[in-house]
Amino acid sequence: MPDPPHTNMMRLQLRVDEKTLRAAACRIARDRGVFTWPMSSPGATPSTRVVEFTVGDATLKFSAAEAARIIGELA
Repeated sequence: MPDPPHTNMMRLQLRVDEKTLRAAACRIARDRGVFTWPMSSPGATPSTRVVEFTVGDATLKFSAAEAARIIGELA
């Protein structure tokens, strides 16, 4: 909300530790050629990481379901 959104960026808080997130991002890049986040920031707890999700021309090529699936694979 709202629709349409007023910005093309949001922060996502993922329930995953840094090592697991990095390994998943490398696997997705290697196996599927999809590059997610090269780095993340600490979240509120040691088991969460924060990334900035920016929507641009490349991101718009994914359906919402595809984007959700990729993000889900990271956590």
